[in-house]
Amino acid sequence: MKRSLLMPLCVCAMACGGNAEPTAANAPDTAADSVVPEINDRVVDTTVPDTALPEDTAIPPEDTAAPALPVCEAGLGAGETHKDLVYSTVHERHKLDLYLPLEPGPVPLIIWVHGGGWKAGSKDGLKAVVQPYMSRGFAVASVGYRLSDHDWPAQIADVRAAVRGLRVNADTYGLDAAHFGAWGSSAGGHLVAMLGVSADVASLDDPALGNGEVSCAVQAVVDYYGPSEILTMDADAVAAGCP
Repeated sequence: MKRSLLMPLCVCAMACGGNAEPTAANAPDTAADSVVPEINDRVVDTTVPDTALPEDTAIPPEDTAAPALPVCEAGLGAGETHKDLVYSTVHERHKLDLYLPLEPGPVPLIIWVHGGGWKAGSKDGLKAVVQPYMSRGFAVASVGYRLSDHDWPAQIADVRAAVRGLRVNADTYGLDAAHFGAWGSSAGGHLVAMLGVSADVASLDDPALGNGEVSCAVQAVVDYYGPSEILTMDADAVAAGCP
């Protein structure tokens, strides 16, 4: 069922500081977080010289195939899933999908912005790399936005409006409005990078989208191979031998 994020603003969202120094209580466990699981069960000790192995020892080839993702019949979110939440009524692509964890709120939010060269893709293309965070206490919102058949800055204006809609409704969905992070790939990487550095640039807003008085700032950005030098993209492609 289609639902809406268009609600009157009752409480003005507070600006979020990101300069606090980590304490012993909240410092990340880098030792634990840095462990990368092996693709298969075989772990090679690279400190042992090859001569220590018998000549007839057979070492199986490395399995580089990505593990298959499990099928989740109940939806991607560990908790509730809200599809097609409307953050603006201006365009049919002004919708987002919200996946909530089982943990009680308020929970931090990852805002996923899809790629597709600004001319393709949709909010349904949520990358598998984001999904494990749903079982680690994060909510995830996958955002739709207008494509390149609309002139710039429609694309970034839409993403900014989606952030505002989520912040206005943070209490409704148990989100921590002070901990929003944006993550995107390719064109989505470009848009989240823009989002991260331009929260106070009013010329990137579309007043028709609403909630303009609410902050669109995010506290973290993950830019997956997003272009940053737009004016040189054609020349770079030619230099790299691309058509």
